[in-house]
Amino acid sequence: MSALELSPYPGDKLQSLEKLALCRESQLSMLLTLFGERSHLSFPSIFIYGHTGTGKTYVLQTALRTLELPHVFVNCVECYTARILFEEILNQLYNHCPGPENEFSSYERCDTFNEFVRFFKRATASRGLRNETVYIVLDKADLLREMDANLLPGFLRLQELTGDNVTVILLTEIAWETFRPNTGCFEPLTIYFADYSKGG
Repeated sequence: MSALELSPYPGDKLQSLEKLALCRESQLSMLLTLFGERSHLSFPSIFIYGHTGTGKTYVLQTALRTLELPHVFVNCVECYTARILFEEILNQLYNHCPGPENEFSSYERCDTFNEFVRFFKRATASRGLRNETVYIVLDKADLLREMDANLLPGFLRLQELTGDNVTVILLTEIAWETFRPNTGCFEPLTIYFADYSKGG
């Protein structure tokens, strides 16, 4: 995988990724190019789409875990309201697991996007993550369109709003042209995962 040889990540991790992400070399190479080095300012938002079973979630999760990049992975089916979504992101950032010992409560109660921006900045500062990219992955992201109108535009501008080095990655089955909200918003960089039978 010659394109990965230029990556700043350790060779053993890249070799491991190459074996784990068979038939997705071009998408993986593009992701690593966009990720850049841990401390470099990254692209604010990435939109990854393709049919079910094309390896979108697997390749992304595998890359983030193998390279040990700070990230949050949230399924929008489970986080069906803005508040649940905000609190799940913050819980993962703080490694907080709601359970009997904390009365199943979240680390922070967070009702609005403005509160989320403030709490997110506090979380990255307290975890020592201000100088490296934090990735927020929103799987089944098309469900965001059924939530508050400011949610999707807000996530697409999260890097600007927080002043942090954060990249929001949206995973979905539908193309950006269908997904794009009616109101003007920041345009993400798009990556397409074709069906395995079609190559690419």
